[in-house]
Amino acid sequence: MTLQNYLGIGAFSTPPATRRGSKNSGANHALRHNPPRIKLLPVVKPKYVLDFKLIKDQINRLLESVPNKLELEWPKSRTASSDPAFLVLLGTANIVSNTFKAIRLLCSDKSQDWRLRPEMALVVPTLARTILDALYICIFLFKDLPSRADWYVCSGWKELAEYIDRARRDYASDPDWAEYLIDADTNLASLAKLIAKPPDELRRTRWWPTPHKMNSSTKSPTTAAFFGYLNDWFYREFSQVSHGSLPGLIHTVGALRDLAKGEAAKLEQLRGYYSMQAVMLLITFYSEIEAELTIGVTSDLKYVWQMLIQHNPFAKEIYDRRGYANRLT
Repeated sequence: MTLQNYLGIGAFSTPPATRRGSKNSGANHALRHNPPRIKLLPVVKPKYVLDFKLIKDQINRLLESVPNKLELEWPKSRTASSDPAFLVLLGTANIVSNTFKAIRLLCSDKSQDWRLRPEMALVVPTLARTILDALYICIFLFKDLPSRADWYVCSGWKELAEYIDRARRDYASDPDWAEYLIDADTNLASLAKLIAKPPDELRRTRWWPTPHKMNSSTKSPTTAAFFGYLNDWFYREFSQVSHGSLPGLIHTVGALRDLAKGEAAKLEQLRGYYSMQAVMLLITFYSEIEAELTIGVTSDLKYVWQMLIQHNPFAKEIYDRRGYANRLT
């Protein structure tokens, strides 16, 4: 089921020629005061609004238990031999939990902080993309966890090294940068020793792939299809908002324009929609970790999935595409 949303083009500034009183100013004046309606991209409407209180306890437990279990119980897992895998998965899980806590605050309709304005929820797609990136990384890593975690770390060293190269190129003669550059070289050398590879070899590391390249390089048809699904129905939309392309602009400006007129319905719709997207991606990320490492959070995940599937068609699609009925046991 979809909702049809509309935005008048009068929200955009008029061309300079019109302001100078060009021969077309009359027509443009009419457009400004009687703007045509631009049909927005459809937004999926849940079957009914999900009361977050129904999943609040389970979400709160997962936000704390997943990173904690990864850190404390990692030696019991079948991939415990890989230090890079531990570093990448634990670090990513902590980032995901922290990012979702920020999203939850922005989407809250009961904040007692007057500085937290409802329209701030319109930035949630930018934050949700962080969780989505983490999901791509997680799925891609688990196809060959020790090897790919090592690749991730080595590529990261190369990226840090090239950043320091640029800093030295542009600021080596600036005394304010002298101490930083000395410390950076020392820390980079220490990191190379921890990775146990010489700098020359690390600089030849292939770049860690972007989500698009993860999709094109995967050999599993099921994984490739799911990456394509994520790109079509999540990544594109989040990027449109982050990059300020027209579809993202229409969504955001349309809600702000209505709010300025005292109409909050569109903002509330988007806030609920973005919140549901973030919850689905969070639970998908945690489900991938549980399915691969069995850290003991299946019960909470199953409950949240059950509630989400009742409220949003995308949740059912994700659940089926990833085979969680069989993988979360």
